[in-house]
Amino acid sequence: MTTTDRKDFYKSRVLPKIHLVKGWARNGLTDKQIASNLNIAESTFYSFLRGHQDMKDLLRSAREDAEIIVENALFKRAIGYRYDEVTRELHKDKDEEFVLGITKKVRKEVQGDVGAQQYWLEHRAPKRWEKNVSPEINPFAVNSMINNLAQLLGNPVGARAVGSEIDDE
Repeated sequence: MTTTDRKDFYKSRVLPKIHLVKGWARNGLTDKQIASNLNIAESTFYSFLRGHQDMKDLLRSAREDAEIIVENALFKRAIGYRYDEVTRELHKDKDEEFVLGITKKVRKEVQGDVGAQQYWLEHRAPKRWEKNVSPEINPFAVNSMINNLAQLLGNPVGARAVGSEIDDE
């Protein structure tokens, strides 16, 4: 395929669907999936990216925009937010025409979501909010405790009153 043919192919296959390509990238589709949606080979799609910086920039921008939108929504859900719930109903105006009007407006509040807060903290500050952190286990200390327990079990302590001192033998 010559360079001219490739340019014509790009113009006929990709450019008419550029708004779809941007949407697919924003929605998280991979390059392979986008190529499939365009009915072109993945290798052809990559050659288009190499030859068209505007296409490469469009994909990067769409993916970054989606990440920012989701990040903002997660943060909003984590901290909570307020919104106005508006009820609209049809009613007749002075000319006896039906119009849609606001009948009620209520300010609502959504409390912060603990799951969203936990996810945010674990991913934004993983060192401080790491999940399932195991304490350091010292094998020498464990062996010492096992030996102490074995001695105690092998040498039972005699009956004594609560709070009495233990005599050293």
